[in-house]
Amino acid sequence: MSIPSPNLDDTDFEQLVEEAKKKINVYSKTWTDYNVSDPGITLLELFAWLAEMQIYSINLISNKNHLKYLKLLGIKNLLPAISSTLDINFYRKELDINSYYIKKGTVIAASLQNKLVLFETDDDLYSIPTEIEKVITYSNFIFTDVTESLDKNYFYPF
Repeated sequence: MSIPSPNLDDTDFEQLVEEAKKKINVYSKTWTDYNVSDPGITLLELFAWLAEMQIYSINLISNKNHLKYLKLLGIKNLLPAISSTLDINFYRKELDINSYYIKKGTVIAASLQNKLVLFETDDDLYSIPTEIEKVITYSNFIFTDVTESLDKNYFYPF
């Protein structure tokens, strides 16, 4: 499976030349001849052509190079795509029972950034009541017990 190559830059020759011509007044107030016959404009067009060739080459990165760049980022092995998994905690206040049964294939909805995300159970589950006993945070090499400041039924980690 190939990695899709992004178009890193789509600037063309004309855009490069126009952008360079707009900057002439910034660097040289005495330059007034913008015709193609002017040697300065000819050099400007030459550099724009060279830049366009570099942009074209950048956009031709091969899969082999993509993999090398990923290795430089520390990604050693590319794994195939797999389904997302998550751990969930059911809270059903209206039921006054100690446990309940959830069948394989039950669809569970979660709200993520105002979008509904659906998950499906892989196995039959037995839910038993749980309660948060202790919450400890870790930041800047310091462990802090924040249990007292939280509600025992809910915990929003982020």
